Amino acid sequence: MKIMWGLAALAALLGPGPVAASEADDLSRLLRDNSWKVETSATGLSGPGAARIVAWSREAQFFLLGENHGSAGIARFATGVAKALGPVGFRHTVVEADPLVTDHMVRLLKQGGMPAFANWLATDQRQRAVPFFAWREEADFAVAALANGPVWGVDQSFLAAAHVHLDAIAAQTRDRSARTMAQAMAAEARADVIGWLAKVDRARIVALRDAIPARDAAARRIADLLVQSAVIYSPFSGGQGSWHRANLERETLMKRSFLGYYDSAAKRGGPPPRVLFKFGAWHLQRGLSETNVPSLGNFLAELALARYDRPVFNLRVMCGPGAEQVTFDGSVQSCADEFAPLAPALGAALSPEGATVFDLRPLRDKPRLWRDWPAEAKRLVWTYDAVVVIRGGGAATFIAPPPK
Repeated sequence: MKIMWGLAALAALLGPGPVAASEADDLSRLLRDNSWKVETSATGLSGPGAARIVAWSREAQFFLLGENHGSAGIARFATGVAKALGPVGFRHTVVEADPLVTDHMVRLLKQGGMPAFANWLATDQRQRAVPFFAWREEADFAVAALANGPVWGVDQSFLAAAHVHLDAIAAQTRDRSARTMAQAMAAEARADVIGWLAKVDRARIVALRDAIPARDAAARRIADLLVQSAVIYSPFSGGQGSWHRANLERETLMKRSFLGYYDSAAKRGGPPPRVLFKFGAWHLQRGLSETNVPSLGNFLAELALARYDRPVFNLRVMCGPGAEQVTFDGSVQSCADEFAPLAPALGAALSPEGATVFDLRPLRDKPRLWRDWPAEAKRLVWTYDAVVVIRGGGAATFIAPPPK
């Protein structure tokens, strides 16, 4: 009898039915009590929301920023987060970028600053070779992150960077036949910067890798990454293979690459490194990503718990009303439509200007109050700890504009 009574009580709590006026008031109060304005400036973050973000980070082993790419407002906010988290112990940063081109960027920024990086981007069709960080506001984030410590890229080789990598192979290998093969493929890739890697016969890249002597380890590493990247891109840009398998392989690559960097850093001694991540939002949510593969964010949560008995904190950074983003071809478009499905849930609680941060965790114990929310809003509650909605901000701008 007690069991039946318990089930009835649970049904009353979670069951369907229209939201009563008192419940709507409770939900409004809950959102109001767990939302704060946060402002971004050249010096970093400020306002009550900034203090909350720093407080959340203090308990976390890893702090995850899941974002929209190409938004100047989001990039400036991320830069503010990097400046805020460095002083509380986040000395390492991981980004959704090609590791080899990330190393180029880091070296240039350290040696010659933004002018050196801009000069490199402006020649030889490299404007598209660096995913995201060829935009000035994103490069500013990299500069802020480097002030804290190392920056690691853990993604596949970017589609438009093949000619950069093939040039590097040609320069680094001591085998004449491998050098000749790399030079020939680099010329082809220059003639079709966006399409070559997705369409090339992978057997040719494999043959190049196999021709590189084992002693040329750096060149072989580049070739290995090109092979794996061609596999990942093929279903999407080449029309061959399984898109699900490609997404799984990419997410797995990110996990393995991060562990390689992280374990090397941990072996140097001292407290376990605390790390800031900046990726597209699908990669850093908990559970399955939107591509239905186990996400990097979920892996990081389990890793931090298993190794250190510490949590991660994942923060969704989202375009709000009036926001724009830029695409790789330079076109600017609104990204405010991303917030549209969440507007019925969070719109009334937004600050009239700037950004608003919502702590989503208190909502998880009261699902009845938001049972009528759109599916996208419900999923956000379960997959992210908090969300920042940024009004306006404009699109990111290219450091060196790409050719038309």
